[in-house]
Amino acid sequence: MAHVRDLDATGSSDGPIIDLTLADGQTVVSADTDFGTLLASTGATEPSVILVREVVDLHPPMLTELLTACIELVEAQLAAGAVVAVTRTGARVRRLPLL
Repeated sequence: MAHVRDLDATGSSDGPIIDLTLADGQTVVSADTDFGTLLASTGATEPSVILVREVVDLHPPMLTELLTACIELVEAQLAAGAVVAVTRTGARVRRLPLL
């Protein structure tokens, strides 16, 4: 796992971040819904994206706990390519490519 600042990508647009994620075999975790839009517009099957838009106000330990539990539940879908929207009550999974 890497933060954009660790990849010297702070302030980068979504496309280069996706490229870095693909090169490292990582999953994007973001509150930015533009990642899903970009994947849909290109018909991409990877990388997977976890959207945390509705839970960004949680304290970091609570957010970490929620994400860890979510990832354990959807690990297979993430490995196959998916966009996962995380909420306080669960997660919604959409397989890639988004149509």
